[in-house]
Amino acid sequence: MDVCYVLEQDEDGVWCAHARLRPGVGAHGEGTDPESAIADLRVALAGSTEDLT
Repeated sequence: MDVCYVLEQDEDGVWCAHARLRPGVGAHGEGTDPESAIADLRVALAGSTEDLT
C-alpha cells in the first residue's frame, strides 16, 4: 500500500512523519533522523491499517 506522508523537523530537532489514511484516521512517527521517523511511521501505520480491516 502506498501512503502519502509529510516529513518535517520540529523546533527541538526531532523528525516527525505524519500520514492521513482518511478523515479522522492517521498515524504519526518520530525519530532522531528522517529514516527513523519514517520507520516509526510504518510501525504506526501497520497498527492503523489493522484497525481498518
